[in-house]
Amino acid sequence: AAMGASKAEVNLFPNYALTSESSSTYQATLATESGYPTLTLNTSGVTLVAYDMNVVQNIVDVGRTVSFSAEGFCNVANVNAGDLTIQALSSSGAVLSTSVNAYITTANAFQKITTTLTLPAGTTKLRLRMINRNGAGNTICKFRNATLISDYVFLKYVNPAQSSGSSTNSIFHVSKSGSDSNKGTEA
Repeated sequence: AAMGASKAEVNLFPNYALTSESSSTYQATLATESGYPTLTLNTSGVTLVAYDMNVVQNIVDVGRTVSFSAEGFCNVANVNAGDLTIQALSSSGAVLSTSVNAYITTANAFQKITTTLTLPAGTTKLRLRMINRNGAGNTICKFRNATLISDYVFLKYVNPAQSSGSSTNSIFHVSKSGSDSNKGTEA
């Protein structure tokens, strides 16, 4: 979870490690840079990495607004650089709607960019896309720290209190060196 505007926001992005898992297209190389999993998109043409996720009732349901963000780096800026988009897909895989492209606007520095989409009727899947437009001498395009946030009101608040007798944690502790099989307790 990330703190913003004094409210907690839950990161719904399906693949924090940015591997090929859950991707429909993966035209990138993965490396760790400054401690972050970082995608370097191929520069042989327009390339992309697209992650698919099923619509979850209430959280990314029809009529909800979702925001997709990442830090992007490119050696050129704007329409020749890299960008993010969200696509709403039907059960047959048809594209129902695509968000406005969020372009990297500063060359040679990591910059957070964000795009948003209100999900139309018939949406059963989201496709989260990181794209290298490969224009005007573009030789490098990278993305890291991807997040997906829903406007679903109950995601905006995290209750740190755990009721007595509850067998589940309401607070999860996370470590870079931790194991995904751990329960999220402080220990």
